[in-house]
Amino acid sequence: DSLEDANGRALHALALTAANREAPKEIKEKALKLLKNSIQHHVSFHSPRAIGFYIKALCYLIKYSKPNEECDLLPLLHKQTQVLIRHYDDQSSHDWHWFEHYLTYANAVLPEALIFAYQTTKEQKYLDVATKTLAFLIDVHFIDGIYVPIGQAGWFHKEGERSHFDQQPEDTSSMIQVLRQMYDITKNVDYYELMHKAFCWFLGDNAMKQMVYDESTGGCCDGIHSCGIN
Repeated sequence: DSLEDANGRALHALALTAANREAPKEIKEKALKLLKNSIQHHVSFHSPRAIGFYIKALCYLIKYSKPNEECDLLPLLHKQTQVLIRHYDDQSSHDWHWFEHYLTYANAVLPEALIFAYQTTKEQKYLDVATKTLAFLIDVHFIDGIYVPIGQAGWFHKEGERSHFDQQPEDTSSMIQVLRQMYDITKNVDYYELMHKAFCWFLGDNAMKQMVYDESTGGCCDGIHSCGIN
């Protein structure tokens, strides 16, 4: 799964580079060539998170592709999105609206990918599942008005107790992104307000009441441990 995650992220990065209007032409062309080569070699993933990154990559590619290329890519996008939907159908239950039997890191990438797919295809089922799974994440992650990422020390298994530490900034940033995506579609201010609450995790509105954001560099610390900031 770790290699699949890295490869999925790489495809997503190539798509973002190819779609970046300000990137040098030769860099954009090289990124697009690498991405298309991967697609032509029928790259496939089993990890839901890797599939999520691949879906986002395909959506970017479709958005900026020529009309004749778009027709070839849409069936592939539907195929990958249906795989993610099947993960949800297989693993979800009345009290667990998720794609796997555990929550780990950057969970929000999965509903975000479905939102991307919905925006590209207008398939309502994709938005419906994205809405249900995002609501589940919101219920799990926001505690007393504070955003609390799933802790790396044990994660959160369906039949177990969630871990509150160590918290990763990647998880927070992915939640911010999906909340912004959902707000842009629905114009529901609840998503917008939650997005700001999640962002405040970086500014000290977190379990340790400490700044994660580094004003001197514009970066951030590695995470939050039970004993403080890493």
